[in-house]
Amino acid sequence: MSTKTRTTTSLKSLEKKAKLLDIKTDVHTVIFTSPTPEALCASIILCRAIRRTGGRFHLSFCPPLLDIRTLIGLREAYSQSSILFVGVDIQGKKRIKKGAGYPLFIGCTWESGQVTDLALGSSDLTCASAYILAQAQMETSDYELQMASTGILLQSEYKEPPIKANKEIVNRALNAGLVEKRSGYRLYGSTFLPLEEVFLYSTHPYLKGISGSRKGCDALLNDAEIPIPSFGEPISYLTSENIQNLNQRFIERVDARIVTNHLLAGDFLLVKEDTASPLHTLSSIERLHAMAWARGELGSMASVLLGDRGSSLITLVDRYMTHQKEVLNSLQHIETSVSQSDPLPDNITLPGSNSSVLTDVGRICLESHLADTATEVIVVNDDDATEIVWSISGISMNQALRRILAHDVNVQPTATSKRSLRFPRLEASTSQELVSILTTTGGKTH
Repeated sequence: MSTKTRTTTSLKSLEKKAKLLDIKTDVHTVIFTSPTPEALCASIILCRAIRRTGGRFHLSFCPPLLDIRTLIGLREAYSQSSILFVGVDIQGKKRIKKGAGYPLFIGCTWESGQVTDLALGSSDLTCASAYILAQAQMETSDYELQMASTGILLQSEYKEPPIKANKEIVNRALNAGLVEKRSGYRLYGSTFLPLEEVFLYSTHPYLKGISGSRKGCDALLNDAEIPIPSFGEPISYLTSENIQNLNQRFIERVDARIVTNHLLAGDFLLVKEDTASPLHTLSSIERLHAMAWARGELGSMASVLLGDRGSSLITLVDRYMTHQKEVLNSLQHIETSVSQSDPLPDNITLPGSNSSVLTDVGRICLESHLADTATEVIVVNDDDATEIVWSISGISMNQALRRILAHDVNVQPTATSKRSLRFPRLEASTSQELVSILTTTGGKTH
């Protein structure tokens, strides 16, 4: 396992270290970022601060687990640029040769002791570290604080951050009126999509019997006595009585875990964003990012977060709705092909589907117990790819990558979420071997 540096968790300690780092904004800067939401938010903070300070930058996505030999190769390839790694787990102890242009590491983990003097913050402090560095050496605005709190809240899964520095950043954003906590629905589009579409195309959470079923969706709204004209309006237009009736119908129809942990779990508003924009709620940002990651289109998400609220945002939103429909179509195929009395097998195939849906299909099968309730890992295949998706909280994305890469397997995994890895299409025996590697450590199975 990588060794995390002992770092204090106060903003003062980060500020002190940030002032000592040799970051050059007068030369071209290349930022290599992990695909996680907190790493992307941190990278956006740095990109905007560099641009605001008059510098030039290039943002590139890299694997969340990076061998130090690959890092050394990147340094040589970009020898004329300043290099930053954000949210990356650096594997290996090979030393970086002395010379100009040492890379800097923001919110990373590492094994090489040499990296310690070139790093700011641990992986738990990625956004806080990026924000403090930008404040210490560049120019920032309220937007960068908004981005920092967004990344922190996504990393803490909407809960109060347990680490002091992260908590202080979020409190700054709350006190500045940039972020606001809101009770109620945690659903994509809750502030801007028509009510019917919010539920009809919901996959996070997946509302069994409602998501993907117009008949089921209409029955829900009619039973809740929602006026038909309100079907085409955002949830925020409903009266308190409407909301209470709707909540009661959900409690009657949907698994209690889904209602409590997802549907009615509350959200955060990004106050300065347009109320009709997907960027107005944390949940919508989370879902857009997850879709872009699964589809390998994080560049579009980065463009939007950098400030493009025009064509890039329109394209991203359109792509999201297409993705939702593809995921729901695949789930309908699964539900109609499996007997109601039999649990879903832990290795399923979706012939003719788009590989980008495998991530969400696997997650939903586990979350909604379409698979056996004891199943914690599922393998989903299409014609071209195999995806391994797990719900085991004790296995992080980088732990999974390390376990698989430590074995002599001739396949290269790609992380498609924090709990899924995609491979070129595998034989069933190979995927089963990888599941065993993933879930077994030290002779014990999780």
